[in-house]
Amino acid sequence: GQPGRPARAAGALLSAMGHAVSSRRVRQTKVPTPEVRLVSGRPVEADFSAISCIADIRRQVGTALDLPPDRVGLLSSSGAEIRDCSTPRACTGLVTVHILPDPREATLAT
Repeated sequence: GQPGRPARAAGALLSAMGHAVSSRRVRQTKVPTPEVRLVSGRPVEADFSAISCIADIRRQVGTALDLPPDRVGLLSSSGAEIRDCSTPRACTGLVTVHILPDPREATLAT
């Protein structure tokens, strides 16, 4: 037989296993880019491809609409409110933006 052959085969197997594990890890952490639209249906023009948390989406929308992030409300495709403590996976698919009232205006109105 060939003395180096089993070692090469074992190395190739470990390398293939390592690749499978690292590929799986990447797939688990990758969050699909959400489709973000206003209540009117108009898309929000911003780059949501690199989001890592809900606050990132809120900031991106706020920047695109020239609003502070605390005035940006987010709803999932099922209509549930998406909070900053939600995981980014809550924002897969369609995310609807609703603009919250300005707290200063609400205070002045009372």
